[in-house]
Amino acid sequence: MALMSERQRRIVSLLAASPAPLTGGELAQEVGVSVRTVQAEVARINGDGALIESSNRGYRLRRDPGDSAAVRDGLGGGATSSDPADAVLRVLARGLVTDEEGPTTEDLGELLFMSRTAVERVLGEVRERVSRQGLALSRTRGRISLTGDDDARRRLLSRLVVDEATGGPSAEGPAEPVSALLDLGFVRDLIGRCAHRENRYVEPGYETGLATSVAIALFRMRCPSGLARVEGGDAADGVELRVADAVCAAYMRRWPIRACAEDVAQVASLLVGWMRPTQPGVPREARSRHVERDARVEDVVRDALAPYGISVEDGPALRGLVLHVDQLVRRSDGQSVTDDGLLEGVKRSCPFLFEVSQVVAKALSERLDVTVDESELGFLCIHLGLVVGELADNRPRVALLSTTYRSVDQALRDQLVMHFGDRASIRVFTRAAETLDEARTGSVDLVVTTRPLRGLPVPHVLISPLLLSDDLLAIGEALRHHARSGRLAQLRSTRPFFSEELFVRDDGATVRERDEVIDELCARLEAAGAVGAEFAASVRAREAAGSTCFFERFAIPHAIEMDARRTAFCVLTSRAGVCWGGPVIRVVLMIAVRREDRERFMSMFDSTVRALGTPELLPRLERARTLDDFLAALLDQ
Repeated sequence: MALMSERQRRIVSLLAASPAPLTGGELAQEVGVSVRTVQAEVARINGDGALIESSNRGYRLRRDPGDSAAVRDGLGGGATSSDPADAVLRVLARGLVTDEEGPTTEDLGELLFMSRTAVERVLGEVRERVSRQGLALSRTRGRISLTGDDDARRRLLSRLVVDEATGGPSAEGPAEPVSALLDLGFVRDLIGRCAHRENRYVEPGYETGLATSVAIALFRMRCPSGLARVEGGDAADGVELRVADAVCAAYMRRWPIRACAEDVAQVASLLVGWMRPTQPGVPREARSRHVERDARVEDVVRDALAPYGISVEDGPALRGLVLHVDQLVRRSDGQSVTDDGLLEGVKRSCPFLFEVSQVVAKALSERLDVTVDESELGFLCIHLGLVVGELADNRPRVALLSTTYRSVDQALRDQLVMHFGDRASIRVFTRAAETLDEARTGSVDLVVTTRPLRGLPVPHVLISPLLLSDDLLAIGEALRHHARSGRLAQLRSTRPFFSEELFVRDDGATVRERDEVIDELCARLEAAGAVGAEFAASVRAREAAGSTCFFERFAIPHAIEMDARRTAFCVLTSRAGVCWGGPVIRVVLMIAVRREDRERFMSMFDSTVRALGTPELLPRLERARTLDDFLAALLDQ
């Protein structure tokens, strides 16, 4: 069976999740198309075999006995979906760097499985988002596009790329990822080919970090003119300039840009010290003349991550970050960008990266005398995300139970790695007893099996040995459900850290100031025996590095050092609000973390910010007058 279209996948997903048949009208309403279109799509799905049965009760998936329950277990009944406004933004963003015509509302409806009325609602949200960044949503002959000055267009593109690179909501969904604009795979191969022609190769282990830095530099050239170039800097000559010139020339054949001498020099400077000769006897190129500064950058990153219990070793991602900071220092003079729209996606999708990037930026400004503006902070998050991503593999563990006949097990594993390798760690089993043992001991999170298996204590999905498109759909839904369940379980595990004595309801009519509230909550934590007298100074030092306010709706202040006497959350809800360095917010959740819990801080921080950032949840938290009300809203989602 050929891979199904997004609409067909949506129809199969709805039928898989429904315990009863669905009529053509019900499917049409859910998908946002006509009944006739549903009938045509069902016929196409059944083109290679009767996957969907029809009766006077409606449509349902045809499955073998016992299969339906397995698939439902795998689906979990509630997968998260991508933000439709983000998906529309990614579609429209392509028009900022290409000559493609913008989509129509009908195009967007087919992409998002929405009716025209629903699409118009999403476009209203998109219009509000881009207007805050100086852009407008325009329509010309029914085609929708974004208009605005070069700086605003660049900032939107950068924000979406950062969101994509840090695994945010834009990382999944029906639209092509904006991170593909970086063309990272192409750039990595391009550097290798161009270096080989000069009898050079990139140092083993550093290909990805170097390619990321070069791809960002090339991406800047593709964006409209608001992106600054490197002026001067370390002189790169000889082989680096020749390789850079070849890289830019090949890149210009792929993308309609013009690279001037300064652009080539920037790419060349990134290559200095990272290419070795392929022939013996040829002297190795000298590394960058900024060895001392590079060492200080590495120290900054290690010092920033150490309080969270994260030990950073030298590796490709760290070297890529060092290269990026080297470029940041060079282009800092005379460049001032103050827009804060860039980081909206990072704050929403990966709050911990935003948290760490602020601490790193503050340390860089103090040690290297360089200002990291909001746009630069976004690119810094990309590299920090790569660094943190190297430290641990937190992907769900998937057991594949399959037959070895004609190497079906290895073929299936290769297919699963291709489709889900970035989201799951996959192991192959050929014996049912071994698979059951692994599941019962908690060594796997999901079982994908080609044969019915009873007694599994974890979710499982029964698939065909041919791995059809509906099998891929069911596995994807199971992985998304696992991720959502994990975040909710992590959030609920924080329940012991709340207490009545550390909940404050302020019904005063006067807006309070940030410093006053920080002092009050720190004092309460100290009186409860959770922290020492030095805690307040550390909280203020962290706030000085960058605001802990998210989305201008709530704040999560905390200390830089994770050395509290016990882990505790201190909550304040305010009727009048707190002026938090500009925005007035009504929920403040201060976190104190003891050393033994600091390794949990990353997931605890992310799950808390994601929960508080839920639009429909926050008003309930703001109105909470007791701890029970607050926790009922926060934990019983």
